[in-house]
Amino acid sequence: MKMRRKTLRTLLMAAAASLLICFPAFGAELEGSFKATDNGVYGWAWNKGQFNDVVTVELQFFYENQNSPKETMKVKASQYNKDLESQLGDGWHWFDTSVDWSSMGGKPSKIKAYAILGDTKTGIGSTASEGSSKAEPASSQNA
Repeated sequence: MKMRRKTLRTLLMAAAASLLICFPAFGAELEGSFKATDNGVYGWAWNKGQFNDVVTVELQFFYENQNSPKETMKVKASQYNKDLESQLGDGWHWFDTSVDWSSMGGKPSKIKAYAILGDTKTGIGSTASEGSSKAEPASSQNA
């Protein structure tokens, strides 16, 4: 009977470990922020404390009287920013993407941003229900 319990416990632990390996976003704690400029959108996103995870950011651009975005784009938050490093302890979670606003009819009235890792999708910055999850870095300059 002792051997069966030990074997069962070993099998359960192995199954749990394989789930974590297969689904690394399980339990992801995504954070980030963003800002629009005349030239595009920049910001940061990460899976808190998981320095090696690269998060995708989905940007949605809304125009007057639209319930759905006119345009959507995805970018990887994998660029380096020294100001971000001083805040998070790792600066490799930055994104900075150019957007040709004129091709979309001008700057949108609203932008929503979501951090995505695996099946986890979380609003960041003003898209998040509680606003930005941390202060933005002071500069959009990559170092």
